[in-house]
Amino acid sequence: EDGIADKGRLNQPIEVHNNIAYGNGASWPGNEGPEKLVDGNFGTKYLSWAGAGAGVIVTATGGASTIDGLVFSTANDTENGDPAAYILYGTNDAITTTTNNHGDENWTKISSGALALPAGRNVQGAQTVTFANTEAFTSYQLVFTEPKRLINQTRGEDRMQIAEVQFQSGGADVAVGSAI
Repeated sequence: EDGIADKGRLNQPIEVHNNIAYGNGASWPGNEGPEKLVDGNFGTKYLSWAGAGAGVIVTATGGASTIDGLVFSTANDTENGDPAAYILYGTNDAITTTTNNHGDENWTKISSGALALPAGRNVQGAQTVTFANTEAFTSYQLVFTEPKRLINQTRGEDRMQIAEVQFQSGGADVAVGSAI
């Protein structure tokens, strides 16, 4: 369900806790952490070795917002690490999670689906996804349920990378704080 088709990947477990799909937790290079996903710099990227199940939590800086669109920008490395599917959740609970791990928040699924990012690298605004949502939330969790393909099939090695994601309401960008 929701693009999580291969829970049995080698070393890439996905589990569900409080209605959220999780991968391997905090597994990224020091200078390519989740905060790079929303830093406004299209020359940086979020790279997660968690692969399927990698994700971020962001909080709208202006209070509760009704997110109904996401704009994805591709990163510099191979397109195989680009996300191929996502799930977006929202919550109005205080965030207790420290690294996109198991917190006590109650999440509501807003949207999920396949992505079709281009082969081109460093493409700003490569794909926009819009969806129906009328509920405002203070925080959002974006989970990437599939990369385009395993990087090394033999070892089951996975990664996911994306330069930037803009959260939108009615086609306008919504300011979000640093991602965890």
